[in-house]
Amino acid sequence: FTWPSAASGTPNNYQANGQILPVTPVANATIVGFLGTATNGPTSGTATLTYTDGSTQDVLLGFADWTVSSTSSLPYRDSVAATMSYRNTKSGKQILNNYVFMTEMTLDTSKTLQSVTLPSTVTGGQLHVFAVATRSAFNNVSTSLDSAPGSSNFDGVHDSYSAQDLLNAHIVPGQPVLYDGVSFLWPGTYGTIGDNYQGAGQVLSVTPVPQATTVAFIGSSTQGASSGTATLTYTDGSTQTFTLGFTDWCSTTLQFNNQVVARLPYRNQPSGKTAATCGLYYASTTLQAGKTLQSVTLPSITTTSQMHIFAVGTRSDYNNIGISDDSAPRGANFDENGVTYSAQDFSDSNNGPGWNPGDTLTYQGINYVWPGVPAGQSDNYLAVGQTVPVTPVAGATTIGFVGSATQAYPSSSGTATLNYTDGSTQTFTLGMTDWIMDNGTDTPPQPVTAIPLASNHLFAVLPHINTWQGQRPINSYLFEMETPLTAGKTLKSVTLPATVDQGLLHIFMIGTRASTDFTNNVGTSDDSQTLFANLDGSGNSYSTQALENAHLVPGQQFLFNGVSFPWPASYSVIPDNYQAAGQTIPITPVNNANTLALLGSSTNTGSAGVSSGTATITYTDGSTQTFTLSLTDWENATALSGNLIAATSSYINTPNGTRTITNHLYYTDVALQPNKTVQSVTLPTTLTAGQLHVFSVGTRAGTFNNAGTSDDAQPFFGNYDGNGGSYSMQTLQAAGVTAGQIVTANGTSFTWPDGAPGLFNNYQAAGQVVNVAPKSHATTLAFLGSATSGPSSGSATITYTDGTTQTFTLGFADWNVSSTSSLPPGNSVAFTMPYRNTPSGELAINTYIFFTSTPIKS
Repeated sequence: FTWPSAASGTPNNYQANGQILPVTPVANATIVGFLGTATNGPTSGTATLTYTDGSTQDVLLGFADWTVSSTSSLPYRDSVAATMSYRNTKSGKQILNNYVFMTEMTLDTSKTLQSVTLPSTVTGGQLHVFAVATRSAFNNVSTSLDSAPGSSNFDGVHDSYSAQDLLNAHIVPGQPVLYDGVSFLWPGTYGTIGDNYQGAGQVLSVTPVPQATTVAFIGSSTQGASSGTATLTYTDGSTQTFTLGFTDWCSTTLQFNNQVVARLPYRNQPSGKTAATCGLYYASTTLQAGKTLQSVTLPSITTTSQMHIFAVGTRSDYNNIGISDDSAPRGANFDENGVTYSAQDFSDSNNGPGWNPGDTLTYQGINYVWPGVPAGQSDNYLAVGQTVPVTPVAGATTIGFVGSATQAYPSSSGTATLNYTDGSTQTFTLGMTDWIMDNGTDTPPQPVTAIPLASNHLFAVLPHINTWQGQRPINSYLFEMETPLTAGKTLKSVTLPATVDQGLLHIFMIGTRASTDFTNNVGTSDDSQTLFANLDGSGNSYSTQALENAHLVPGQQFLFNGVSFPWPASYSVIPDNYQAAGQTIPITPVNNANTLALLGSSTNTGSAGVSSGTATITYTDGSTQTFTLSLTDWENATALSGNLIAATSSYINTPNGTRTITNHLYYTDVALQPNKTVQSVTLPTTLTAGQLHVFSVGTRAGTFNNAGTSDDAQPFFGNYDGNGGSYSMQTLQAAGVTAGQIVTANGTSFTWPDGAPGLFNNYQAAGQVVNVAPKSHATTLAFLGSATSGPSSGSATITYTDGTTQTFTLGFADWNVSSTSSLPPGNSVAFTMPYRNTPSGELAINTYIFFTSTPIKS
């Protein structure tokens, strides 16, 4: 019975007046019971039991007076449920025995009770009901208190299990007992009331979990092992027979493929406790696919040995219960030590991820489905070599897993097998990091010391764990890992590891995706949250703060060498780079792109200092172009293989903080084939050394080779002079010079380069050939420009359409020349600006653009 939870002084019972009380009966209920009393003398009336089919049954419900003088001959089949030595009156405590009584009625066992209607009229005084409950038709008492060892008769000679011994084994009346992913409800009593079915052909109704594949039993036998034919009945009327058998309760030799649920060191006999190795056992059988179990008919045992069934349960293919409700923490046993995830943590959208059973969770393009079962039911695969069917998306290229490990500091791994529809297989290492990431202390404040597996990505952080004693403020985690599928094949199933290197490996979700354009490595981390990034496989990563100091800001554009790169936002846990493994990255090029550029680095390259492999560019016309992609090691002192250093930091992040070491991010590019449009780039599948990481890809068009202009808000993206100095876009505009617009100097009209600040917009002279479209009858070729680091000049060549050439000296004064009174020959000031930009901001100094020209042949 559940006693009313009302506070003192508030209503807590029904004074019978025709009220209808809903009832949720236990499985196979045969008895309905009432807790109550009468006041002002014994009282009774007609109550009505209503069944789910609409039929009714009238019963006489009555109780003795709550202060009856003698309980030796109670009316109405009452029994004393509780005795109190005093009661309260308006004037205070009154010493007087008073009672709560219980009475029971037999139910129609072919039906299911739905409600009880209390008497509308009564005979006597007042009739009070505190609680209504049901019980099933247990026909044997297995358990006794150590203080009354002869009160039960499990085996026919008054021997029994010890209630205290069962409690020590975490088997508690009315609480779940968890084994092999099945949640069994243990009978709700120890002592003189029946708590098990002694096999006699009883039909037990079963409400299976969704997609149940297994029905299981906890039981034992007395007077020797016992077995017989049991029958499963499905909702479609079909049946299935199987042999159900149990080992003798005090035998150490298992029979019938039983497994041990609990070993107990003694049993109770009428004379007291007796040392003996006794047990409770588990038996199961597979259900027919596609059918729903309705009931099980127990064997009829007529031999001396007797079979006893304590609980029946079902499970799906999941074989572990990892999530418990905070109000029923005994309902799960994730780590086999009674510790679990909290269901409320998962559903909490403020402090947790906000998931509910059956939700679809998309991560890196994979649609995972969170187990659609309530807390306390099997919800994950504990890896024991089982084969799990998988329905892949069309064209699947990647399979992913979400899970964690228990008892496995720092992780648990084993060999799994992918099974394809053509009969071929593919093995890979499936591993998960420990779910609480500590050294097993489970003691707050939590000493997180484990480094996540290099293949793992953080999937969820939960703020608590549940134990059988209650909730504890210790973080728990879920992880995700992926592995590629064999190209051109269709996945059928995955066989989980049969053995692991340590601990227990759990998988909650499996999913697939068809695309290969998703990042797969977390290479950056916030200085305050370094644990879940792992650029190099040893838990080390770039510092987000250090990169921001180098102007690589998550979610913003980074301009380098005339290319605008989108910089990824990892938030320290989301994959932000491609660790090269043959992925194809889609490209959206700028118009007329002629250069493909990449930002990245390599790791673990040893003495080579660089990692290289063959990459492939694919164009929209289907043609391809291969090139060698090389990136220097992030900790190498100098750039190799033609790389440019795009950013430098003085430290890296480690799992436990920071470490001082110079590290770099590099730039590399490759020329695209003319008159084609790039569609994608496929990264190398094999490398010369270590790992190669690509954080961002961009393109560049045109033939300019210098970024001469910057926005005042981002002055660091210009680099006109090789030292980070640049013209200010704002001062140029104030002087009448606007990107893409016509500007006039000395009577000559020029089109100012049409490019965003920070991108290439001028030729730093290096022998380039610049095409010119002259006006008809042109007589003069004119230039706008300047020099840096002092005046500069050189011999330039004009080529005419007839193939003839003309050389001349092209030169400019320094852009910050101190005086314009004596400029180099042919120079004149075209535009004057009051300041220029430096990486740190404005520098107040006159800055110029000059005009020069040379006559051309008529």
